[in-house]
Amino acid sequence: MKEDQREKVLARLRKKLDANPKSRSKAIDLLCCQCIFDPMAMGSGGWRSQVGACLNTTCGVYNLRPMPTGGYDEDDEDEPQTEAILTNEEK
Repeated sequence: MKEDQREKVLARLRKKLDANPKSRSKAIDLLCCQCIFDPMAMGSGGWRSQVGACLNTTCGVYNLRPMPTGGYDEDDEDEPQTEAILTNEEK
């Protein structure tokens, strides 16, 4: 099931690159995600978090790799976990 999740993320990134084939950032996103993203890595966050933690400083795109944005990214495998906010009437 997690492998399906990985393929969905990769498919979304491929689609974005196909829509803008000259985009260096989209190409690097896809390259890094293909290289390092592991949905089975518990507690490692989405693919951007994993790429941001990459230690391969010899990689040609290491300094250009996508970094986590701090918020929800549609390409991450899971939606953010949010707590329900109760109004005074619901409490």
